[in-house]
Amino acid sequence: MAILLAGLNAPLPVEHVFMPPFARSYSDDELAAAANFVNGLFGNGITKVTRATFSNADQRNDAIAEIRVLGTLTARDSG
Repeated sequence: MAILLAGLNAPLPVEHVFMPPFARSYSDDELAAAANFVNGLFGNGITKVTRATFSNADQRNDAIAEIRVLGTLTARDSG
């Protein structure tokens, strides 16, 4: 959830990984659909994310704060 909302900008030993933040560009329903797709493809596919997961402002802020703590949120995306 945190990476979907805040994006990712991480230099790895082999390559640099970048994913733009989706929080401002997609609806809560679209974010939930993307999370369920990724979970089904790479996870166990059992947990289902709903729009309520993304519509909770506190969870959004916690997720973005988590990315900032990890140091992967770029200055361009933090505003």
